[in-house]
Order: sequence, then structure tokens, then C-alpha cells
Amino acid sequence: MYMRVLNVGDGACSVFTKPWDQKHLIVDCGATPSGRGEESAQILSSALGTSSSAIEAVLITHFDADHWAGIKAFPSVWEEAPKEVTLYYPHLLPRRVGAVQAAHLLFQAARAGASITPVSEIIDEWRAKGVVVHPVTVSRGRKFTAAGAEWDVHWPPADVGSFRDVTRRGMESLEDEIDDLVRRHPSFREALYAVYEDWEAGVDRQQDVEVEFELQGDRALKPAADVIDGLGLDDESVLRLSHRLSKYTNLLSVVHSTSTVVNFGDCGGAGLNALLRLQRDATVTPRLAESYRVVLAPHHGTHRPGATTQSLFPGASHVLVSQNGAGHLATALRTPKTMAFKRLVGGALGSGSGIDIHEHGHLYLSV
Repeated sequence: MYMRVLNVGDGACSVFTKPWDQKHLIVDCGATPSGRGEESAQILSSALGTSSSAIEAVLITHFDADHWAGIKAFPSVWEEAPKEVTLYYPHLLPRRVGAVQAAHLLFQAARAGASITPVSEIIDEWRAKGVVVHPVTVSRGRKFTAAGAEWDVHWPPADVGSFRDVTRRGMESLEDEIDDLVRRHPSFREALYAVYEDWEAGVDRQQDVEVEFELQGDRALKPAADVIDGLGLDDESVLRLSHRLSKYTNLLSVVHSTSTVVNFGDCGGAGLNALLRLQRDATVTPRLAESYRVVLAPHHGTHRPGATTQSLFPGASHVLVSQNGAGHLATALRTPKTMAFKRLVGGALGSGSGIDIHEHGHLYLSV
């Protein structure tokens, strides 16, 4: 298998390909700083050319627009449509945690100029071009085959039991805030439920998922920005809440691997530490390997494990790759401990801290 990491600025986009028959797995295709995905979609199209017809699977690691907006825009610019694609994206957690995940997607949809149901929009854009799309949610323990390789899903967990109490208290504070908005704004409640339903559309419902608010009124598609405007929050408050929602859901970003490559998506902070703590139990599966040929760094190369879990993070025998643009690279460079961590993991290729896509440009590797 070989992989390409594409330079889409501060978003993420990688392509894994099975040799000879050219079957592709696309992992994320993010947005430009504007939050829209047309430019990154065009970059992906230029990389694939007519072999876009050989895409067999797409994985969205989480629903920040810098990871999915280009996936939505891709059908408008690809050279040839694939026939059948499996779309993988994160499992929706139970109860209030799932409501916060849904609120995050609603805020990201507003940023990207999408409706309140962007999951269906992504699927519909592909289906409108004649593609048969199979949506599948993934959580820890799931396996799937794509690009000629078997992939293990290490994260997100099926519930929040892996997190420490201090993390749960912080999560509950944001859950309370979303609950309050749900109570005070019927249109927000309706939109949130629509996103919640949409997330599970076409996917077998998890039996333990419970929705703690009821749909009322018309579920007609509307711009997500209109719903957010209806909350009556000033611009600063919207940005602050959107940032907190992104930070929360980054804890639940998909982490997946083969025997030779691991992608940490935007998993960072308490989420990354919780995943690494699981590695202390030799009976737990799936397990991260001690090292991989290629490691895609957490959160564009800006995050590192805590001091007590850093030794459990896999090494890179060949290279650590940070999918970054100018903004994420600057963030990493301002943080000496992050740069020290990258030098520790970095691998033989590139500088001592691995390869930054912002500086290197598109990267082609055999894995």
C-alpha cells in the first residue's frame, strides 16, 4: 500500500492506495481557512485524476470542517465518479455526550455554509452523481478493510468510561450549557435533533443511544447559520462556544491503524491520554503497536501526550507526518514541549521532528 498526504493548508487530507488495482481510501478532506471545501476538493481531484473512479472508502475522523468540507465538495470537481463507496465516520455516543457532538456538527455546518443536516448533504452530494454510498459509524474495536489493508479503529470509545473524573466534569459543564440552549430555544432543539437523527441515517442505531429532547415542528432543511443566529449570541460568544465544542469533540476523533501506519486524527489532550492509558492493560484489544513505519501526528502536529503517557505513544520508524498549514505549524513551533515530543517520535526521514506538510508539500510514501 502507498499513501499520499496532500497539502490542503491547515486542514487534513490523505489517500491510501492499493497497488495495481488502485483502490483508494480517502481519509478526511478539509476546508480552507474560510471553512469551505472547494479548494481542498480541487487539490484532491488533481491528485487522483480519473482514478477517483477507484475510491472504495472514505473516512471522516471527526466533524471539524477542516476535515469534512472538502469531502462534501468533491463530487462537484472529480474527474470520474466511483461506483460504490463506504463512508466511515465516528460513532455517536449516548445521551448528553451525543447531544454535544450534534451541537458541534451544527456549529461547523454553519461555518461551512451547510444546512442543519450536513451528514445527509455529504451522502446526497455523492449519491446525486450516481454513487452507491454505505454510511457506517465506527468506534473502538471496529475493523474494516480498505486499500488492500485491514484497519483497526482504536478510538473513539463506545462511551465515556475511559475518561478520568476531572475530564468528565469538564465535559459535563459543556453538556449543561447545551442543555440550557436546548431548553431556551425550540429551533435549536429541533435542529439538534435533526442533526442527531441525520448522524445515524442509514446506519444501524446503537441500542444504547437515547435522545433526551423531542423533535417539535418542521424538520425542513435550513441553513445552519440561521439556527445559530437565532441563539442571540454575539459573535465572540459564538466563536468561544464553537471552539469549546471543537475541543470537546477532538477528544473523540477517530484513531485508526494498519500494521504499518497509524493516524491519530485530531485526537489530543484527555482523549489521547485516555487512549494511551488503555495500552497499559495487556489484555485490551485492539492495541497500538510500539512503533509504525509512518505516524500521522495528533491534531496537525500541535498536540502531545501527557508526561505520564508519552512513553506509551508509538514511535515512527520512518517518519512522523504533521498535516499542517501555516497556522498549525506556528502553534507547534511556539510550544517547546510539543517540538521536543515530535523530535522524540520523528523517525529517520525529514528533519529531527519529522515532516511538516506546510513546508514539504504533498508527500508520497510506501507503507
